[in-house]
Amino acid sequence: MTVSVAPLRRRPLALAASLAVMGALGLSAPAADAAEDNLPLFLTLSQSVTRDSNMLKVEDNEQADTLSSTAVRVGLNKAYGRQNYRLDLTASHNKYSTFDQFNYNGFVGSGEFVTDVGSNLRLTANAAASETLPKFEDSRANRTGRNTQTTKRAALDLRYGLYGRMSVNAGYNRSDIKYRLTDFDNRKSNTWSFGARYQPHDLMNYGLTYSETDSELPDGRVTPEEIHRRNLSVVANWRVTGFSVLSGSLGYSRERYEVDPARNFNGVTGSAAWAFTPAGKVSYRVNWLRDTNNQGGYSITGQLASQTGSANRLTNQYSASATWQATAKIAATAQLTHIRYDEESRTTTTVLGQETTDSDNRAGRLNAISLGVDYQPIRSVNLGCDLQHYDRTASVFSRAYSGRALSCSLGFTLD
Repeated sequence: MTVSVAPLRRRPLALAASLAVMGALGLSAPAADAAEDNLPLFLTLSQSVTRDSNMLKVEDNEQADTLSSTAVRVGLNKAYGRQNYRLDLTASHNKYSTFDQFNYNGFVGSGEFVTDVGSNLRLTANAAASETLPKFEDSRANRTGRNTQTTKRAALDLRYGLYGRMSVNAGYNRSDIKYRLTDFDNRKSNTWSFGARYQPHDLMNYGLTYSETDSELPDGRVTPEEIHRRNLSVVANWRVTGFSVLSGSLGYSRERYEVDPARNFNGVTGSAAWAFTPAGKVSYRVNWLRDTNNQGGYSITGQLASQTGSANRLTNQYSASATWQATAKIAATAQLTHIRYDEESRTTTTVLGQETTDSDNRAGRLNAISLGVDYQPIRSVNLGCDLQHYDRTASVFSRAYSGRALSCSLGFTLD
């Protein structure tokens, strides 16, 4: 599970800058700019500079650093008859002023093919790949070297019922995540999903989804691990009025670990979002996300003794934002984020049949406040700055830290 929040600015343009600033909060990067996604063909050049007062996210001996990110993004979104093709690629060069051991060249690429077959069948195929530098929030190893993360994903989805009130779908998703240094975090996953959706009228739809995910940690910390997750969720989207939209999912998730059953999870997971635009210039958004993100473990077995260690995490994230469209060219956004981490670490040692268990249970939280201003003097040029303050308490898997981050970017788009 990856915790995420909505993009801070109205028209986020520099993917590299977004990665840096969201990494400062220990959050995932925002999605690509929807306005650019709708262009049939575009090229974007951007430059961003981020200054973080606590780049490595430590409690003592805080050190500030400046990250410079230069990015090039190209995209294609074209329809041919009943088919649609989409390609999107961003390449970036990221350079730190002080911690130059983390300098890296990153990329994010994706492609999608959609075709309608007959009058009621739609096939969607997509693939994506990326290479980025993970956040400094939890991992110990990535503070000493360039622990880049390489991700590859591929998915298929088949939906029947495009224009009626009822539709069903089946999907498959495969992912492969590898780390340059911490290979014990490498993960391969295969997911099958099935769903049904009912739309009683144009303003509402709801449905049921079931998914099965089988994951493998082939390198493990000591012993390879296999994880089996099953999830059943109710999903809904409702346009309450012309100013208010509600969407969300609520489900029950079950995780089972083959080697380390202490990390098994049973519980409620889900997400919800509310978008409210009471006037033409101001809009509000509230989000909630709850999921498990178990951190990994180990198992050591000898002739006379054995030891297992487990690490569990349950995350609840809340965020609220307000965007003011001051003029056609200027927008400002304020955002508040609160994340609660319920974490547990357990170590069980067995010597000559005698078992002892040590555990640590602590809840941590992350609070962040952000303010961003976006200026688009002409259609092809965009400028923006974000100022963020973040504060995190210590938990089982993370030290306490706090700091500030300022990021400014300039982008130029040809379409």
